[in-house]
Amino acid sequence: MVLTTLVPYSFQRIAESGIPNISGVFCVEAQFIVRSVGLDTMAHFGIDVPHNFSGMVNKRRSEYLAGRLCAREALLAAGAGQPIQIASAGDRSPIWPHGWTGSITHCAGRALAAVARADRGRRLGVDVEDLMCENSASRLAETILHDGDQLYPGYPFATALTIAFSAKEALYKGLYPDVQRFFGFEAASIVEYKEDVLYLELNEDLCGRWRRGSVLPVHCTLENERVYALMSVGAELFPR
Repeated sequence: MVLTTLVPYSFQRIAESGIPNISGVFCVEAQFIVRSVGLDTMAHFGIDVPHNFSGMVNKRRSEYLAGRLCAREALLAAGAGQPIQIASAGDRSPIWPHGWTGSITHCAGRALAAVARADRGRRLGVDVEDLMCENSASRLAETILHDGDQLYPGYPFATALTIAFSAKEALYKGLYPDVQRFFGFEAASIVEYKEDVLYLELNEDLCGRWRRGSVLPVHCTLENERVYALMSVGAELFPR
């Protein structure tokens, strides 16, 4: 067995830990362990084999399987009907079924998927991170933080930096379907905090929809030494 636990939960369960309930967003989280994952394992769980499967190490295969199982369960919870396969594009990003959007993330034996209907141009980005230690935070700060970034007040530096990192990762995953190219941490600055919501302002034009000056909210919570970040934006948040 690849999954030790597969626990479907609505976003209400995350809300109990501090993340506000975002209407229409369905999440499933799983714990998994890294074991030998072969074609028979994929067939057992009913997950299609990606084109680059033979080149994946076991850790990546385990992450892929856990993430796709979470995504399938989240789509079922959202009312998408029969189990749906989530294939991979050439850039390895998930191909969501028509009418749906979503995001998948992995972290140290955890997988998490968030899905929602793609009405009003909705985009989702989800991320989970273990808290950094002080040494890692000191080493990575210069890469993650840029002019204008504000760290979450009241937390140790390593915790605040993990929150900033996770928020920027969620932003990247959420906007990538529109941008279709890599962009770095410097593309957005954290300009404001309101309780558990961080506001990130784009520092550059990323594409026709997401332009310099756009301000996007990312919901974050801290639970069990992990940071959870979720961005959900729709047509009402087109650039100003």
